[in-house]
Amino acid sequence: MTLISIILVVLIERTFSLNQYFHYKFYFAHYQKLFQQKIGFNKNWQAEQYLLVWVAIPVLLVVLVAMMLSGSTLGWLFNIAILYLCFGCPAHRQAYKQYLAAASRDDKQACLKYAEQLSQGFSSKDDDQIQPKADLSDEVEEVKQETPSIVEASVIAAEQKDIETVAVEPNEDASEAKASECETLGQTLVWLNFSHYFAVIFWFILLGAPGAVLYVFTRAMSKLDSQEARLTDIQNVAKRLHHILNWLPARITGFAILFVGHFSRALPIWLAGLVKPCADAREYLTSIAVAAETVDCPECDYMTEPFTMLKLAKRAFLFILSVIAILSIAGWI
Repeated sequence: MTLISIILVVLIERTFSLNQYFHYKFYFAHYQKLFQQKIGFNKNWQAEQYLLVWVAIPVLLVVLVAMMLSGSTLGWLFNIAILYLCFGCPAHRQAYKQYLAAASRDDKQACLKYAEQLSQGFSSKDDDQIQPKADLSDEVEEVKQETPSIVEASVIAAEQKDIETVAVEPNEDASEAKASECETLGQTLVWLNFSHYFAVIFWFILLGAPGAVLYVFTRAMSKLDSQEARLTDIQNVAKRLHHILNWLPARITGFAILFVGHFSRALPIWLAGLVKPCADAREYLTSIAVAAETVDCPECDYMTEPFTMLKLAKRAFLFILSVIAILSIAGWI
């Protein structure tokens, strides 16, 4: 049933354009506000204790409902609903599509605007205004076919070396900010696919719906933008937990990328990451992607690289789905 659940969520996410109520960020924002109103910051609590309570409440609620509906069709539908809420990145995907559309009409100012959105991330308010339509890779192919001149029109936006993607808010830690300075748009999209697709599926398979909620809420908490010193301490703890939650799925995803790409060239980078538990997951995955895929494009062509990297991410995603299917048929998951 796990495989069927994942396939259904992927199909729904690719087919339908739904509103803000069908993405976890809407509920995250309300939960955050309610939690601070009812519980607030207890000065006697350590940052680790506060984060534990903060994350445990939604996870335990999902566990409780899943146990009550266990073994029934409603329980299966509940798991699908939770996975769908945690799945994907509609705001970033739509911003990238708008970036491509702006490039097709030679609107450089709009290109800069959407590139800035991709680099800074989105607040809950932004997500309310931007709605999903289709999968990123499909959008790119669609715009590429409809707009042959997009390469020339998007040069100025592609020259930004600091384009990056985040989960909720624009406050990035020093390691990610440093990594993004030398990151291309294609590398950014590889990380985006991992953070919002691969990792969510991994924790859903491992822990079920509570695992998906644990991952996305920890990711969201690690990206909150706040000037309060107390919340900053909690955010730093959330970043460490997010790093731990990323470690294993990043290695699995890295293997999928090198398997569908240039295996022998990317293998040494993947192996090196196995013995470096503190290595940044974003830098690790993007390094593997660069080694696994040869990007051959003419001078001043700034769109071939993102297209190529998106295709690589899509092949890796299909490979992971194939492995899940084999494990499911074998009865291992």
